[in-house]
Amino acid sequence: STSASTTAIAASSTSTSATNEPGSGSGEIYTHNLPDLGDSISSGYINEWVVDIGDYVEENQVLAVIDTDKVSVEINSPVSGTVVKKYKTEQGDKVNVKEPLVDIELGAASATQKQQHSPPTQQQPLQ
Repeated sequence: STSASTTAIAASSTSTSATNEPGSGSGEIYTHNLPDLGDSISSGYINEWVVDIGDYVEENQVLAVIDTDKVSVEINSPVSGTVVKKYKTEQGDKVNVKEPLVDIELGAASATQKQQHSPPTQQQPLQ
């Protein structure tokens, strides 16, 4: 039945640790490998890193732009969490399909990470 497969997907996407302490993610690290880029493309080159180590990323947020012989491809994050490692750091670095690209610590952003994205001086007056 389709409800069983939907339940399994939902359960697997929420399997992170329930002990999130302030300022820390679940501690579980997700390694995102370079996905398949299309027919007969086995590698690409770092064009641009859109995120840095320590940045909090949302699911589907662009992590990097990879150039191939044929196209430039935006690589999106499959998970939400904090970037803890980039395997290829320099523009022009070669990365092969299925090779590790980035490590993301799963979990919600801490209060300090959220504050970095919205300065307190941007408060709207009440009307």
